[in-house]
Amino acid sequence: IRNKLSFDLMRDIPNLPSSRTQFVNLWIDDGAGPVDYGLFTHVEAADEEFLINRGWDTDGRLYKAERFLFSPEDLASMALDADGEPVDEDAFESRIEIEHGDDHRVLVRALEALADPNQAFDDVLARHFDEDNLLTWITVNFLIHQVDAITHNFYLYNPAGSEKLYFLPWDYDSTFAVEEPPANDDPGGTGFAEEELLKRLSYGYAK
Repeated sequence: IRNKLSFDLMRDIPNLPSSRTQFVNLWIDDGAGPVDYGLFTHVEAADEEFLINRGWDTDGRLYKAERFLFSPEDLASMALDADGEPVDEDAFESRIEIEHGDDHRVLVRALEALADPNQAFDDVLARHFDEDNLLTWITVNFLIHQVDAITHNFYLYNPAGSEKLYFLPWDYDSTFAVEEPPANDDPGGTGFAEEELLKRLSYGYAK
């Protein structure tokens, strides 16, 4: 219900393409008669058909984040050959899966720019991302309390001939929950014990 409600709400939000959803009562017949497996949420997959249905450029590239940090740590696994194809596809896709398209140099250039301390962040943002799309994605995640789209559970779309990456939402079954705040149980009662500070790195806005 959380997943479907989230995508239904996003249908009317500009700059953030949603996905079609429907409830499905799944029955499986393995030869001994149909068995009711219960209610599931079917969510439209982001693939070439997804692009076609929206009139988007099918020569572009589509990625699904697996453990993607937008950091030099990703680059270590994402080496490309002269044609922009992964040197080690398994290593590449341990970070971000290639759902559609070839030549992934735009994605790697964006990561290199983000990791370069000599490039101003505003310049990198303007060159490699659509600000309206990015800020809408972040804001929606805050408002519906999506706590599970930090390093995964999103797609990136790069239209052909463009240096920009666009965020597409995915997997919102952890929304509308209340996070348990880190306990303040260190001896001094200040909340500054190392263990408590580490917990705060993955709580609330800090994520």
